[in-house]
Amino acid sequence: MQYKWVALFVTTIGGFMSALDQSKIVTGLPPVLRDLDASLSEGVWIITGYRLIVTALLVAVGRASDIHGRVRFYTLGFTIFTIGSALSGAAPNASFLILARLIQGLGGALVMVNAISIVVDIFPPEELGLAISINFVSWSVASALGYPLTGVLLDLFGWRSLFLINIPVGLVGVLLAQRLLREGVKVKTTERFDYLGATLFTASLTLSLIAISVGDLREVQNLTLLAVGLTLLLAFALVERRQKHPMLDSHLLKVTPFAMGNVASLLYYTAVNSVSFMMAIYLQVIRNLTPLTTGLILTPMSIANIVVAPISGKLYDKHGPLRLTLTGLAVGGASLFWFSTLTSETAFITLGVGMAILGVGLGLFGSPNASHVMSSVPVDKRGVANGLRTTVNNLGGTISTPFAFLLMTLGIPYEGLTRISSTAKTSSANEMGQLLDGMRIAYLVLGVIAVLSIMPSFIGTARRQKRGEKREKSHS
Repeated sequence: MQYKWVALFVTTIGGFMSALDQSKIVTGLPPVLRDLDASLSEGVWIITGYRLIVTALLVAVGRASDIHGRVRFYTLGFTIFTIGSALSGAAPNASFLILARLIQGLGGALVMVNAISIVVDIFPPEELGLAISINFVSWSVASALGYPLTGVLLDLFGWRSLFLINIPVGLVGVLLAQRLLREGVKVKTTERFDYLGATLFTASLTLSLIAISVGDLREVQNLTLLAVGLTLLLAFALVERRQKHPMLDSHLLKVTPFAMGNVASLLYYTAVNSVSFMMAIYLQVIRNLTPLTTGLILTPMSIANIVVAPISGKLYDKHGPLRLTLTGLAVGGASLFWFSTLTSETAFITLGVGMAILGVGLGLFGSPNASHVMSSVPVDKRGVANGLRTTVNNLGGTISTPFAFLLMTLGIPYEGLTRISSTAKTSSANEMGQLLDGMRIAYLVLGVIAVLSIMPSFIGTARRQKRGEKREKSHS
């Protein structure tokens, strides 16, 4: 078998493992809280802490990988993730579990950044779309399997098995990475790592993410954290201008396809990543469905993504990203506008179809946009470029739910929405009506944001496609 397919297989295991872990803990959180006698705020940190540390470290990890080697850091990440999983499964209390999840997040950041970078290094441009789409599909498969697998593991072995099952998979992943992977580009050992820039950027992103994802953004402490985070981001920008080897090369942001593709991703994932959260509340609170039935109705989104992503990757290799990404954004926006018309009696089959349409939009946009963005940057910058790309995607995902939560408060008071989210119950028919109104408002605004993402995507893809056509004419 050719090395490129071996490397794709090994790196896909990492993406699958990381995505599966995120979906498992979301579904399995209630028994964790009961067994550890933990509070809801600790539960939020058990879920959010992992994503926070991943998002905050991605750019720094990407830059370090460019200097010291992608395969080395990928293997290290798998090892750290496995250790964090073992510590999580053995956690005696919630505080220990939160710390273990942060360790998992460090490993997850190392794996996520370098998986795509390794693939981009070794695949030729005409096969890159298909390769990245396969890597993307692993995430969708993991999300689709996460709901039923969590139920089986909880019933048979308890919540600790959600983490302990990662150990054998992680050990196999580490062994395969050590034995089969090799560096695709020359390591730049002469460059120095920008510790000051990495510290400022990580601190800025961490504080900002805590402000927007934990608690009410309108509270004084959250606004203060956000202000401090943005101030540190400004300090980071000033420091980077004077660094000989900056953590984030400003020239990357001048590459139009890279910059515009990331803007489109930020807007689009902010718009669509909260749909599962809001739909789960709608199905369990307004429609009185069980978690299992709710999961089944949400699953068509992942299935559609699984089917469409490889097709869109193959079409990208032949026709480029323009039509695919714009169609994906339009389809996603249309599904959000349709969700804004939900009633308390909308047919379940209709909801499933709507989720499938959203999955089609995600499949059409995700891998072509990632391929387009990553192929536009120099080889020696792909680690930090993919770190920034993945940071943007995670930032959109992290912002999405608290932002949707804030939008929903335009229809229902914050206190009532918080109680409903934690108890899955409404106190009256009037409150149920307010909840539905809040969801409609949120879907409508998020649909507008999804449509707005079409413009930067068009600017980035159309300009590069025109350059490619001119280049072909000059050679003919």
